[in-house]
Amino acid sequence: MPRFDEVACVRETRPMTGIWSLIGPAIGALATIVGVLTGSHIGNRSQERNWARGACRDACGDVLASYARIHDDFSFWARRSKVPEIDWPSWNRAMNMLRLVGPPELVQAGDAVDSEFWLIEAELVAGKLGLDNWLQMQAKLEAKHLAFINAVRRHLLPGSLDLITAVGRPGPESPIWHKPEQDMTSKPGEE
Repeated sequence: MPRFDEVACVRETRPMTGIWSLIGPAIGALATIVGVLTGSHIGNRSQERNWARGACRDACGDVLASYARIHDDFSFWARRSKVPEIDWPSWNRAMNMLRLVGPPELVQAGDAVDSEFWLIEAELVAGKLGLDNWLQMQAKLEAKHLAFINAVRRHLLPGSLDLITAVGRPGPESPIWHKPEQDMTSKPGEE
């Protein structure tokens, strides 16, 4: 027959086994809940980052597209002394979207381009912007445009190298800018 001490030990072991059989699954369930919540939080942050990056990319694309239209209008105006209808509302919408979703360095680079637009338009409206003056002002505008492009590239493509030019068009010294036979009455594509 077992001794009293041995029986007491056996009885104490059984209730402890029962407690551990409850604590083990409870810890497992708690770990699962913590894992799900952590994964959900990480996934949500990742989705927000992806959305913000996509929204910034789209806003920058809109700024660049609007820039191209306005640049073409200014060029047409300077060469032909014909006032175009510049689509300022599209430019302002693009810049405002950039201000909503872009980091400060991109907004500042976009504002620098906007500032050049104001200066060029003032010259054009005053009648002071012929082809020679346009080519000089265009160089300043394109330097700001290139700075914007490189800021966007650094933001969207970390580690990418800066571009040295924003356009592949020949420079102001090229004879294409001084051809006397060039039709000066229509925009490119309207001939």
